[in-house]
Amino acid sequence: PAMPRNSRTVLSVFDIDPFRIGGTEVYARELSSQLAERGWKSVLCFNSTPPEPVHRFMSLPNVSFEVLHQPSGRTLQSVRELGRILARSCPEILHLHHVPLLSAHPWLARVYSVRKVFYTDHWSRPAAYVPHRSEFWKRTVGRAVTLPITGVIAVSDYGKRCMATSSLVSPNRTRRIYNAVDLAADAGPAERAVCFRQRFSIPRDRALVV
Repeated sequence: PAMPRNSRTVLSVFDIDPFRIGGTEVYARELSSQLAERGWKSVLCFNSTPPEPVHRFMSLPNVSFEVLHQPSGRTLQSVRELGRILARSCPEILHLHHVPLLSAHPWLARVYSVRKVFYTDHWSRPAAYVPHRSEFWKRTVGRAVTLPITGVIAVSDYGKRCMATSSLVSPNRTRRIYNAVDLAADAGPAERAVCFRQRFSIPRDRALVV
């Protein structure tokens, strides 16, 4: 069905090339689907145009696409491009994925009257990384840069602890939300599951994790 003219909009910025139907693309489609159920528009912004199969997979009646080159926001060109996207889409919410925490995006969103800005921390840390508190000047600059951010989402308890320890953003604005997996998305015929368990002598009531 067509979206109401006064539908509110969420702009999701992903610093990835959507070259295949992977986890981010599945997340983007599910997000858009749930937003549609609530009468919201979803603008999906990547750093390149999705190829036709991926574009078709994520295309829903409430979805539109944008391209933002170098969405990390550390060049004047990327800031200008995001400004144009914000002006076109007029989002109520900006959600940042896979971009650096410290960028011009949150303040630019405030300039364009975006009501809420969320940042999801997907980053892995190096092996044997030990969370530590940033130096005073870095904390001061970090708090100033992240001031417009409504909330920071960590996908693990470890990520949340690293974010809180660094003190670059106020801990009371950080929460953990695990990445979800739809177990029913590609379950396949029930007979396949039965045959698999029989082949490896796995009891029917035994939970499996692959």
